[in-house]
Amino acid sequence: MTEGKVIRGLEAVRSQFGRILESEAAQVLEQARVAVMATKREHDERVRQGRKEYPPKPWGYQISHEMPLRFKDTIVHDFWLRVDVVCEALWLGEDEEPYSQRLAVRIWSLDGHVMFREDWDAFGIKARINPEYGRVMLRFHFDRASPGQQGPKYHVQVGGKAHPEECCWLHEGVSIPRLAYPPMNLVLACEMIAANFFPDKYRRIRSDPLWTGVVRASQEYLLRPYYSICTDVLAGKGRNVSLLDELWCTGWT
Repeated sequence: MTEGKVIRGLEAVRSQFGRILESEAAQVLEQARVAVMATKREHDERVRQGRKEYPPKPWGYQISHEMPLRFKDTIVHDFWLRVDVVCEALWLGEDEEPYSQRLAVRIWSLDGHVMFREDWDAFGIKARINPEYGRVMLRFHFDRASPGQQGPKYHVQVGGKAHPEECCWLHEGVSIPRLAYPPMNLVLACEMIAANFFPDKYRRIRSDPLWTGVVRASQEYLLRPYYSICTDVLAGKGRNVSLLDELWCTGWT
């Protein structure tokens, strides 16, 4: 993924999703854009000077838990919800796979009777919940496995590592299974969120040329290689008979 395509993706999310993003999202995306430009300049300068560092210093951006990309509150089946995204996207080379691709989609409940279940939850939980911000009901972690990590190279976890303020129902120690899943970046995650939680507005977004362009770029970069592996295995051309084995991070010995 080139620097220009990464920046265009961030700018497209900012411009096309403005109606369904909270006001501070513009600042979050601008900080990510500035980080891409600054870290890419530093990376290119190290390459120019022939400096080799370990661990390597990639370029890219992060959207933190302290300031996530927040979508506006929405109602689904009569429940008030909020969705936000936290992510890290880092690269070493423009023609390489991501060095790190981590993304969490969090679904918060804003209904008091859902946030705290009188018959189920300990009262210590109630004191930790911020009623104005809600409680995480569902959490999906889309990740590119680290070298040596057991699991498919690209996977999704229901849960992942929750932060204390989320008061997530799923126990923080539940880190498996890691389910094989196509690579996910910020553009594709925003597309998924809009289609599910803001379908009326997504119908307008999906036909915009700027948006379709960044979606195509993400699919070409991330999804084409992934599905090429899948079709090769199913056609009997892969190293493994099992597709899961082929998608596994470290392989089996």
